Formats: sequence, structure tokens, C-alpha cells
Amino acid sequence: MVILSMLLMMMVVVLDQTSNAWNNAERKSGALREARSALLIMARDFRAMAHNNSGSTILFNPSANEVEIAEPVAPMTTNDRIFFLSLQSDSAQTTADASDLCMVGYYLAYTVDGNAPGSGSSYKLYRHYQTSSHTVPHMVTLAHTPAGQSWATASYTTDEMLAKNIIDLQVDLFRRNETGRLELLEAGMDWPTDETPALVQISFKALGEHGARALSSQTDWHNDSPLLHVITQNSQPFTTRIRPGGGG
Repeated sequence: MVILSMLLMMMVVVLDQTSNAWNNAERKSGALREARSALLIMARDFRAMAHNNSGSTILFNPSANEVEIAEPVAPMTTNDRIFFLSLQSDSAQTTADASDLCMVGYYLAYTVDGNAPGSGSSYKLYRHYQTSSHTVPHMVTLAHTPAGQSWATASYTTDEMLAKNIIDLQVDLFRRNETGRLELLEAGMDWPTDETPALVQISFKALGEHGARALSSQTDWHNDSPLLHVITQNSQPFTTRIRPGGGG
């Protein structure tokens, strides 16, 4: 009887450990699926990038005067916020939208995961989107009276959250110089208004839910955190390259 009881206890422990491992794997795979989907959406928007000869086409790490982003947004890398014009299909708009010129933006924000008691917080990837009925007249206004006008107003409370547990978002823009070689646009430089990038490279890291739960404060998510080993062990890098206006 004692032996049977011990065997039953051992089976309960093994089943519990197996269940925990399964649940952790499911949560991690769910977070990674979310990240892959986000990367596909970003690639689609960048592939449809457009330029505007009368003014700014791309705002790379914009100032607060150029793009208003609701707090709490904290840059994690040098190239982690970008807003641009993108040609969107009719299916991405409403019947009231007469053009395909839309405004798209991507940024990270540290926000609460949910409304349930005890919900934690994490860095999440947000997509700002304005249809053509807003974008076109706004671009006209900017072209004629740019003073005091912001390019966009973004807020994590209204923008679409694409993926949670995202860190180290990096968007690199390349143009071709006079010799035909690819040249990286440094952070803070203005993009020429008469062209779109020759190449866009997007990269970020996604953490599984198990690793994210170990990061209890905003600073824990940063690369100078004492918990950097948790990030390293539980994150997976994602990267892609896109040729705007073509394949990639």
C-alpha cells in the first residue's frame, strides 16, 4: 500500500511538471506566432511605402512636435519609431475613402497586459493607422501650413497592438548612392522627399510568456538590466528585408 501511494505521488509530480512544461511551451509558441504575424503586417506596409514630393514621406524617430505619442513610450534602441505614407488597398479602408494614400506608424510602448487583477506589463508593438480620408487632407494642410502641425497623433489606447513581449525594435532604411551602393540612413537624418528607400530591414526580439513574467519592472526589459540573462535565454530574434514597391 505504501509503495502504491509513493508511485501515485511520483506520477502526480511527473504529470504536474509535464503540464507546466506544456503550458510554458504553448505560451511561448503563442507569443512567437504573434511576432511572426506582426512581421508580416509590417512587411506589407513597408512594401507599399509611398513618397510625397511636397513634404515629409518618412519620419524616423520623430520628435514630439512631429509625432505625438501618448505615454508611456520609452525608446529602447536608436531606430525604434517610424511613421510613413503607405498605399493601402480598398479592403483596408472604408467605402468613404477615395484614395489609397494612408499613414502608418510603428512603435513600442510599455503597457499593462490586461485588466485582470495582478496583470503584469510588457513592451508591445503598436501599429498606428490612418485611412486616406484623414491622411490626404492632413498632408495638404501640412504642405501649406506646416508650422505648429504635427504629422500624426498616436496612442496605444486606440492604435492596434500587434504583439506583446517585443524588445529591440530596429528599422533600418537604405538608399542607393551615386555609385549604386546601398547606404544606411543614420538616425536623425531626413529622408529625401522624392524617393522611397531601396531597402528596409526590420528586426526585433520576442520573449515567451514564461520569460516575460520574470521581468517585473520596465527597466528589467532594457539591455542594461540585471536580468539580461533572462531576456537572452527566453527571446527569439526576428528579421526581414523588404524592397518598397517590389518584392522582398
